[in-house]
Formats: sequence, C-alpha cells, structure tokens
Amino acid sequence: MKEVKVIVPRSLADITLGQYQKYEAVLAQNEGNEQERFMQLKMIEIFCGVDFQTANKMPMIQFSEVCESVYAVLQERPSFEQTFHLGETEFGFIPDLEQMTFGEFVDLESFISEIKDMHKAMAVLYRPIKQRVKDKYLIHEYEGDMFHEVMRSMPLSAASGSMLFFWNLGIDCLNVILKSSQNRELKKEFYQRREALLKSGDGTQQFGNSLALILQDLNQLRNLE
Repeated sequence: MKEVKVIVPRSLADITLGQYQKYEAVLAQNEGNEQERFMQLKMIEIFCGVDFQTANKMPMIQFSEVCESVYAVLQERPSFEQTFHLGETEFGFIPDLEQMTFGEFVDLESFISEIKDMHKAMAVLYRPIKQRVKDKYLIHEYEGDMFHEVMRSMPLSAASGSMLFFWNLGIDCLNVILKSSQNRELKKEFYQRREALLKSGDGTQQFGNSLALILQDLNQLRNLE
C-alpha cells in the first residue's frame, strides 16, 4: 500500500494551542479506556491534518513512525517565548507582571487552571504589540474576550513555555518564602507545596500547574517583606 502524504509537526511551534486542546479533550473523554489505537488515529488526525479514515489506511510502518514523531514533539521541554507572530501581528508577553490590573488578574486566575480555557488565559498574558523600541515594547490594553479565539491559533511552544515560566516562578517564590518566614506552620505549608510543584515538573508541558497557587504565594511573599 502507498504511503499517505503527511505533514508531521517538527516541534511544539508547529502545533497550535487549539489543536492541543482538542487532543486533550479526546483524551479526557477516553480516560481509562484501553483504546490506544483510537487515540493514535486521533492524534494523527488532529496534529497532522489527516482524516481519521485515511490515517486508518496508512501502512503500518508509516503509521508507527508518524506516531513516534508526534509523541516526541509533545514531550519537548519548551522555552519561554517573550513574543510570537500570528500572521503579520506580533504578540508580546505582559512586560511587567507586577503592573497587572485587577481585571487581568481575576481573568487569568479563572482561566489558567483548565486546558479547555487556556486560550482565554493566553489572551491575558499575550497581546498585540502596539509600540516597540529595540527590546522594549508596549502591548494593547486588556479588553476581555477580544483575543480569546485568536489565541487558539498561537503556537503551543509559546503557551507551554509561559506555563513553564510560571512553574519556575512558583519554585523560586516558595524558596524565598521558606528562607524568610519565621512562621513554622506557614513554612510547612509552603514546603509541601514546593515539593508538589517539583514532583509535577515532568508534566509542565501538559499544563499541570495552577497559576492561582503561584500568585497566592507571590502575595504571601510581599506580605512577609
């Protein structure tokens, strides 16, 4: 049988956040079921743009190679991306997190813990750059759901990289708190939280960490200073 023409993503930058959300939704719906081949077919359908029936007719060798390639990409450890492009528009990460508005904070805290809402969280963190001077830039003011659907098209590398950034921020924050706090009960609570974060490190690209906890820790740190 002839091989099927397939465009396989080479990195997380070749996968969109929206594609990943679709994949995670299918995973959640089939959790606990032994349907590995079904999930492999859906993976090829979602990430490679090959419809389910065509993927099912692929030669076994090609099918296995494509699956292995996509699996490898999904296991990449991302790097933080300050900016990215969608078409001709450049999006930039919030330049100063400490200047985040109350509205931005509330929406970010509400959306960032669920993969299905991740595009909404990314619309808080990344916005079109309206002015740039060398490495410095200004982004558009936050306008609620204005860029929600647009962010489904952002590269997964940027979305997962921002989550890794917050995960590392949480670890650093907890380390400082543990050193500075004289409250034994508070230190015990933060120590347990730090250990949980460290154990979840291998799953950062699967968005396993809640920004809400990290932001709470940052607020606690400010109160201790």
